[in-house]
Amino acid sequence: MMKKSLGIATLAALLFSTPGMAAYTGPVKTSAPLVTAKKAAVMKDDANVCLEGNIVGQLREEHYLFRDASGTLDVEIEEHLWNGISVGQDTPVRLYGEVEREKGSAGVEAYRIEVVKPNGPESPAN
Repeated sequence: MMKKSLGIATLAALLFSTPGMAAYTGPVKTSAPLVTAKKAAVMKDDANVCLEGNIVGQLREEHYLFRDASGTLDVEIEEHLWNGISVGQDTPVRLYGEVEREKGSAGVEAYRIEVVKPNGPESPAN
């Protein structure tokens, strides 16, 4: 009986232990073209895009105002994509996502966000 209990306890410990979180931090190859906010605003629905600029404000839950040299754009960034990174208005970011067209306006739904440093991306998030 003791061996069976020990075996069950060991199995339970293996099943319910949580390994440390790790993430790939190297370069990411993507088929999404780097475009400006102005260009993304006129692209077709569901087009993959990559934007570089700044998030300068929050419009509503999970919706932010993205700005680059060409203008501004509504971007949707779900909570889990932040993955512990913090950005301010002056923090350069790179967003990967797809164009979402609704009711005559366009925005981008992000599926990945990175903080950009002079040497390249710092904190990838899904």
